[in-house]
Amino acid sequence: MSAVMSSQRRSIFVILMILGDLICCMGQTSNSGTVLRVLQNKAGLGRFAELVSRAGLTDLFNSNGQFTVFAPNNTAFENIPYEKRAEIESWSDRSVELQRFIKCHTLINSMLTTGSMQDNQVYQSMGTNGERIFINRRQRTASFSNTYFGPTVYFVNGAEISNEQKDLVAGNGVVHGLARMDVISSIKMAYGYIADPDDNSLRTNLFYELISRYLQDGFYSTLSDLSNRNKKVTMFVPNNKAMEKIPSSKLSYLQQNPRVLDRVLKAHIIPDRVIFTSYVNHNEGFNSRLNHLVRFRRPYGDQVYVNSEGVDAAIVQGNITVYNGVVHVVDQLLGYVYHSVRETITQDSPEFDQYLNKAQPDTRDALVQASGVNVFIPIGDAFTKIQGVPGVNLVSDLSQVDKMIRFHILKAFQDIEISAIVGGYESRQYRQTFYEGWNVTIYNDRNESWVQGGFVKARVVRPDLKATNGRVHLIDSILGIPYLDLPMLICDDLWLLRTYDYIRSVGMKNYLTDNRFTARRCYFEMYGYPPGYDYSSNSYNNNNNNNNYGNNNYGNNNYGNNYQQTTYNPYGQQSNNLNPSNQASQYDMGTCSGCSFTFFVPNSTAIDYFQKTSIGIKIMRDSQRLQYLFKRLLFQGKPIVLEKLSNTNHIFTAKTGESIRILKSMDRDVKIQFSGVTANVISMDIGATNGLIHIIDRLLYVPEDLTRDVSRGADVRYSILVIVTMALISIFITRHRRL
Repeated sequence: MSAVMSSQRRSIFVILMILGDLICCMGQTSNSGTVLRVLQNKAGLGRFAELVSRAGLTDLFNSNGQFTVFAPNNTAFENIPYEKRAEIESWSDRSVELQRFIKCHTLINSMLTTGSMQDNQVYQSMGTNGERIFINRRQRTASFSNTYFGPTVYFVNGAEISNEQKDLVAGNGVVHGLARMDVISSIKMAYGYIADPDDNSLRTNLFYELISRYLQDGFYSTLSDLSNRNKKVTMFVPNNKAMEKIPSSKLSYLQQNPRVLDRVLKAHIIPDRVIFTSYVNHNEGFNSRLNHLVRFRRPYGDQVYVNSEGVDAAIVQGNITVYNGVVHVVDQLLGYVYHSVRETITQDSPEFDQYLNKAQPDTRDALVQASGVNVFIPIGDAFTKIQGVPGVNLVSDLSQVDKMIRFHILKAFQDIEISAIVGGYESRQYRQTFYEGWNVTIYNDRNESWVQGGFVKARVVRPDLKATNGRVHLIDSILGIPYLDLPMLICDDLWLLRTYDYIRSVGMKNYLTDNRFTARRCYFEMYGYPPGYDYSSNSYNNNNNNNNYGNNNYGNNNYGNNYQQTTYNPYGQQSNNLNPSNQASQYDMGTCSGCSFTFFVPNSTAIDYFQKTSIGIKIMRDSQRLQYLFKRLLFQGKPIVLEKLSNTNHIFTAKTGESIRILKSMDRDVKIQFSGVTANVISMDIGATNGLIHIIDRLLYVPEDLTRDVSRGADVRYSILVIVTMALISIFITRHRRL
């Protein structure tokens, strides 16, 4: 019995210990001080604490009330424009402006922890005019099944709560550190803000004048959403520049048709939701007042786009918090389609338009059909890229011009809504073009949409632009005309950047270079490698599992097509026992004039994984052996077009002389195999001026690679050995059959 009682006591003790840990974890700080003490003591919140003292609110935040304080952290202060920071610093002590600033970041009679925060909530701050605070929460990481997993993130008027500074519990409240500064909301309703913006630099009066004239013509219910204190709304407002772009005849039509104008206005409104740009995921949609999706796009970078009723607009000034929601200023009038496909081409790409005039009549006629026209439009920069590319003559070669244009026009009934594609490369869509039945492939990858046709991969700059007779998509490259050689094509892709460094370091860059011209220089070599790219230290000796991409500026170095240095150290000039570049010049492969290649390029993750394996650690110390592994993935001669291969197994001879098997099934599933080791092709048929690349997810290596002869000429001897062996086998089989 005593043993049982002792066991029960131990169980109760363990439960109490667990409960104690849970209670401690509910807040990052115990109830031993006030919210002011938390602000003063928590690293990174000192600037806000100083403003509390200057405002004369120390007694308030030390009192026995209950407060929730959303405090912009020190980094947020540093990141605001100098003019705004100077304005805050100019406020005198105990001034109305300073006290309003502090109180607008504070809830009274509330201890709101993140565990209690719900998406799309609204609270009234302590601000003099009752300025409002909108709360959003979501899980940020997207999966391929269009669901979301990963850490939950929280936003206050669009400013993300810092994960390290959330739920700082004090005796009289809770503090949350914010990563952005501009949280204070206007006291005006959305409709009132359009009429009279707090920011004098905003020019939105033309849109206000357009919609305000029709209060009596069925607009009242629509406009009431924008003026109702008890409703929440997200509003998109075209600036005056957007309105001035509309032809006067089209604007007059809109003014004279209230029902059409009502639909246009509704295309600018998301009811019952307050959506900040920091909150949205790429290609995420929300229902407009028309009950149709308003879709956001947020490719890499800060620019966010919105598409409503077929009109795509850039948010030029977003996240203006008003009393009943948020206003985003955009550069297009949404919901009003008034250009034909050809007119859109003339406006958005005059370069493409001038080539259309040289095309065959049936090609031009395809763009002026009454309906169903779908075309990809290269923007001006796309034509700059192909200058100097061998064999390209769009000035006088009219057949080449016609071919180029046909690659960009889809056949009838081949419509595509790019923003509606869910998933990544594995969910790619195929559409047939006007050029001899060639397909284009459309897919999403890394928060971008892409179209690939004629072996060229182009970024979709603006998708799904409706026209009166079809749909257009703006792209940044010309389909059917590769403009980079193999090394520059590899370097042009962030996910291949580490691979490029090693290809160069083992002496293969010059061999893969198309020496007929000087290709456009690699973006990262011109403007600096991206943040986090680890080139200066051996992160893998430190068991660092992150795929880091560093920050180094090579803008002053001459890394063009004709660059001959082969001793470049991709991880800095320090000695690195996993870096073979100090031996690279000894094994430089020279040049290959007039050569054409197919290269299965392992992505950077594959390189990272390989150099942490026991075999990889040894091979990475030996430039010639690493070069051999890359040559195993290199095929010289007529390019291997995977899309054109039949769904079966194929055998090709690599640069090493080894037989490599390509396995294709179901048109989408392609693998490459050597000696039982298999890599998946994760992107295929990307063209260079001197060949093709296919991106794979691992190197093909076996234990024998540590000891096999990889000296110069070994691949030739291996090829001869294979040929002789196959001949002997053939002779043996022939004699056996005779017997």
